[in-house]
Amino acid sequence: MDHWPGSSRTHAASAVRKGRPRKEERNKALDGSEAYPVVDHGSLTAANLVRKGRHLEWSTLFNNTAERRLTARNDAAKIFPASRAQQPTETRVNIKHQAEQGANFLRTHYPDVDIASELIREELEETTRLISELDTFDPYAGNLLSVVSCGTRTGRNASFLAFPTGQTGCDLNISLITYTKRSSTLFKPSASPVLSFETPIQQILSCPAYTSARQETMVAVRSGGGTKLFNVEFKPNMLLSVATKEIGAFTRAGTGNRRAVDLLFHAQTVADLSLLAINDAGSIFRTNLQSAEGKMVPACTRPAASEQDPFWRLGSLSDSNTCLVLSTKRLESIDFRSPDSPLSLATTNSPKTAFTSVEGLGLDKMVRVVSTDEITWIDQRFPLRPVFGVKHYRQWDRTLRAQSLAFGKAPMTFLTSSQNGLVTVYDVSQGDDKFAHLNGLPYTLPHIPVIGGRRVGHAVFRHPNDPFDSTALVLQLSDRGSLHRLDVVLGSDERASEGFSRTHEWSHEVLDLDNEAQSAVADEGQFSGRAFTEVDMEPMYKRIYGMDGHQPPADDPDTFYDTLDALPKFWRDAEAPIEQVLTTFDVAFRSGQDPNNPSRADFFTGSAINYRRGYRALIQDRMPSEELARRSAWHHDWTPTLRHFAPDFSSSAQKTHDTLKRYDLLVDDYRPGPSLRAEAEAREQLTLDLALASDVYAPHAVNQAEVDPLLDDALETMSRATEAMSIGIPEPPPVQFGFLRPEIRDHYGKAQAEQKAECPLGVRLLLSEWAVGADPHEYEYRDPYDNSEPPAAPGRPGKKVEKTAAAEAKAQPPRMPPVIATAPMAPPPIAASQSSRPRPPAQSQDTAPLHMGSQPTQFPPSSQPSQSQEMLFPSTQVLPGPFGGRPAPVKKKPAKKRMGGF
Repeated sequence: MDHWPGSSRTHAASAVRKGRPRKEERNKALDGSEAYPVVDHGSLTAANLVRKGRHLEWSTLFNNTAERRLTARNDAAKIFPASRAQQPTETRVNIKHQAEQGANFLRTHYPDVDIASELIREELEETTRLISELDTFDPYAGNLLSVVSCGTRTGRNASFLAFPTGQTGCDLNISLITYTKRSSTLFKPSASPVLSFETPIQQILSCPAYTSARQETMVAVRSGGGTKLFNVEFKPNMLLSVATKEIGAFTRAGTGNRRAVDLLFHAQTVADLSLLAINDAGSIFRTNLQSAEGKMVPACTRPAASEQDPFWRLGSLSDSNTCLVLSTKRLESIDFRSPDSPLSLATTNSPKTAFTSVEGLGLDKMVRVVSTDEITWIDQRFPLRPVFGVKHYRQWDRTLRAQSLAFGKAPMTFLTSSQNGLVTVYDVSQGDDKFAHLNGLPYTLPHIPVIGGRRVGHAVFRHPNDPFDSTALVLQLSDRGSLHRLDVVLGSDERASEGFSRTHEWSHEVLDLDNEAQSAVADEGQFSGRAFTEVDMEPMYKRIYGMDGHQPPADDPDTFYDTLDALPKFWRDAEAPIEQVLTTFDVAFRSGQDPNNPSRADFFTGSAINYRRGYRALIQDRMPSEELARRSAWHHDWTPTLRHFAPDFSSSAQKTHDTLKRYDLLVDDYRPGPSLRAEAEAREQLTLDLALASDVYAPHAVNQAEVDPLLDDALETMSRATEAMSIGIPEPPPVQFGFLRPEIRDHYGKAQAEQKAECPLGVRLLLSEWAVGADPHEYEYRDPYDNSEPPAAPGRPGKKVEKTAAAEAKAQPPRMPPVIATAPMAPPPIAASQSSRPRPPAQSQDTAPLHMGSQPTQFPPSSQPSQSQEMLFPSTQVLPGPFGGRPAPVKKKPAKKRMGGF
């Protein structure tokens, strides 16, 4: 295979710079990071001239003409239920409080044990740090899903899926997956495990495909207690269709008294089949599976300096005496005949980049290594000279893993992660020009939803009996033990898309396991045994909702009619001052007997009108709502507003009652009479409550009392005449308030009824164009500084009488226009923008100013508020800036400096 052109030199800028090159530039020159092209968005990657016939033409790394695309044959399916309950939620208590709780527990239950709280806090911090690191990346966790293939007596191959089950993941399940032309690939899981281990399973590995011609194959299972080897044989007559036999076991003593982090079946043929294991120090151990000894012997020992990083992975090569070893920063090829001189294939010196997985030689004779930044294709014959790389643009993730499967004559690479279900497909193959090409842009497969948060197992599988090389299964195992499947097919193959039916076949035991998993709750451990107190709230609910046999008070007709007659006279006979708005229910509540709390309406107390007689009076239109509204100072109907919250409410009580019937229960022969009567009474009561809440009354009007139109017209005529004769600035009208009105209080908080609230000039000018009760959507703003349009006359409150032009001419006698000094055109003056000459106040106040708030402002005893002090209102500055449109102050004439010399 030819290589794309590249450069192993450093940047040109470093050659111009004098002195020694920077450290990162020296590293780039050493590890060859500049020597291979990397496919990136928007980049030209690489190109080369190739001979085609008698001519030369350009060939690029990215080849979009030979694109092959996989498509999903169906939606993702769950083919095995979850076998573990949901993990309990982590406590949100911080470490300091946890240490205090632990110390309190020890002092309470073990008073003789003296442990400092600082020691407990340090242990909790260390535990939290380790848990956080393992959640991000666990170097001891391997792939928990493996495909096992073996031969049969009929000459056809049988395949199984091996994965852990159980609440703790200590049970090994090996289930059969079959292939027929009618049902395609069908998974037949078994609910019973084949083997059980003492510690959770961390990795499952099966023999390569070239050993499937045998009727039995080998499976290696790594757990926290060690590694075990089994022979797996297909037994169709047995209940589980599989028979297992243990042929070897290896503990930590066989791997240098350290934990193993990865396993690998490595051989060219069955005769030299061996098992490789690498521990967390990087040392490799090897055992020959065909020998009778079955012991692990050291094949490569790492120095003690490399023990800092526990991440190590193994990859296979074509030679049985060599293998690939991947660490966080380096990929090496080790020959067991000379283990002290490894061959470096790729390195990375960036602190933010780390290798995550490696896949051995495939059909294209290339090695695939995955890092947190890219996927790199490497030819082992050219160390430190990768063929090319592709940026995957994933978030920083150390669980990324690549797996390849042949589709036709070229393989496709699948990039998966344990953090999410995203599966990216890369089509890389060798072209006719002997160069490796990326056929089309990388793409993702449809999402595979799993039960749980993490994916602990991945597999891309094609059944050995499948005659089509364009179909495959993408399998994912969740952290709760559920297995999910997605069938894909090459888009151009129509034959493989036909005949697809079921994906799995469950027995009754598997169905029961699925039902148990759906109803399982999180295991809280020892926290589930905490003490609790059980309280029966049934008597309280019976008392609140009247279910304890308590009967409502008897309906008194005399009291009802007295209350009905007193409703129109409520505003006249009210003794206590009314401080808030009232509904019809409030008026009826206060018109009856003296309530315990007259300051608020209590719907749960009830009144004399709140019974069936009140509903009949409402239906017969005997409720004096119109007379009550006519005698009140202000009234408003809230029916349109209530209709937004209760669409069944209508202005007619009878229509509301009929509409509420659609909420009745189904009428049948088994419903008793009390149930029907209670339903009818509840409907009538709800209709009455809605009707009594639809009208709102106020003790005084919201707007000011209107001025007599004749008097208002005369005052307006005199005011305009005065303004025309005067050359001064007209005073803005006083501010009118609505329902909420300010009140002047003295220093001790007592109200001053004889004093009138007077607003400052700026506030009156700002609110002169606004009238109480006007529609804010119809307001039109006019810029006072715009000379192109006439300034708007200040609006005046009260009713305005429209006058014709003839009436206005008659009201104003002819006279000579006043002589006014010539002045430049200027916008209407605003109080805040006048000259700095003090303006006399419009009206002095003899008492303290008005204070907007619920509490008066307290002054020191030595200082009293000025009599002419204005009200406290926000600023009326119109223009932005520090001066706000005011004229700039006159600058003083600068003093002359005396010039002199020596």
